[in-house]
Amino acid sequence: MFKFLTAPVIGSRRIDKVLNYASQLIANTRELFPKIVVLLTAGRRGSEQPLELLVKPLQEHGATMYVVAIGDRPDVNELLPIVRDERFVIKIPSFDDLPGRALQVAQTLGNQSGEGPTAFSS
Repeated sequence: MFKFLTAPVIGSRRIDKVLNYASQLIANTRELFPKIVVLLTAGRRGSEQPLELLVKPLQEHGATMYVVAIGDRPDVNELLPIVRDERFVIKIPSFDDLPGRALQVAQTLGNQSGEGPTAFSS
């Protein structure tokens, strides 16, 4: 089952709220299912809370986290505390490029998480 949280695209990005919401969703999932969180962002975060603290509940529940950084505004170094490895940050030049790169993103997620790309088909 997939659940999505959408946010307006104006102003600063509230990555803290999204990660807190993802933690609530992950906490209510069955243990046998893989827990994968994909954060799409097109800007800099708008919270002063340390990302290390925000991702800790997700890590404790065994979630694997990925970030899709869209455009030139996201600061990849700022996003690194969310992921285990820099390879888990996927950079896309623009939203217009996202549909054409969706398969590549799915394959990257599948390769890194041990799941095949079919895990992301709908």
